[in-house]
Amino acid sequence: MFFGFFLLEVVFFSGLADLAFRKVDSWNSMLKAFRNLFYASFGQFNFDVFVDAEFSQHFGIAFLIIFLVINIGLFMSLFTAMMTTLYSAFVQKKNVFYMLETLKIRPQTQSDRNYSALISLPAPLNVLLLILGPFLATSFHS
Repeated sequence: MFFGFFLLEVVFFSGLADLAFRKVDSWNSMLKAFRNLFYASFGQFNFDVFVDAEFSQHFGIAFLIIFLVINIGLFMSLFTAMMTTLYSAFVQKKNVFYMLETLKIRPQTQSDRNYSALISLPAPLNVLLLILGPFLATSFHS
């Protein structure tokens, strides 16, 4: 869907560029303007080609900057949608992911009967180890 919006944006601006920059060789057809705007979306653009523009060089620079700002907004909404979708998928299965990570460290925490309680506390309670750790470590008898 976002790629469709991106293509629609590039086609619209390439049509405007075809009409506005007839005297600029690299922008005087719809295909050339499409190619230049597509590459400009990924950072390959040059403001110096608009020196011979019909309206003015400032119009060409403003045209390209407006295109790039709209393009950045489109890409930012794409990345925001991706992060939102991934986060909602993660929230639904967060308990499963937590249990899988807990099971990964379980063999290490079960190796010692006395000290495994010290290293296997869940995340909010592990702060208590700063206070209780020395007392618990010295209270075990072998």
